[in-house]
Amino acid sequence: MKTRHLLPFLLLALHIPGALAQSSAREVSDLQIAGFKGSMDNGCREAGKKHGDPASHVESVCACLRRVLEENVTIDNWRQAFFEDSRANPAEVQKLLITPNAEKLRACAEKP
Repeated sequence: MKTRHLLPFLLLALHIPGALAQSSAREVSDLQIAGFKGSMDNGCREAGKKHGDPASHVESVCACLRRVLEENVTIDNWRQAFFEDSRANPAEVQKLLITPNAEKLRACAEKP
């Protein structure tokens, strides 16, 4: 079963309502980044669950997505992505996190 449908939900899961407003990405804390990543994980699992995929498959795909982002996104890009997300700018978040890693992220979703 393919879980390509998880990628759009990963992007949607990035949004954290009520994020504290910073005047620059440099002000984003490590704790906020950790929460941001946790929201992505939760959103990924919820999307797979909602779609009816087997839990083990969802966990495998979400772990792969998380690993790709952890290995390929710099701390500065995480900070900038959180900052852009707090300003409701999903296109910038996508440019920072998803677009540069799209091929690797798709590979996660296409694994059996």
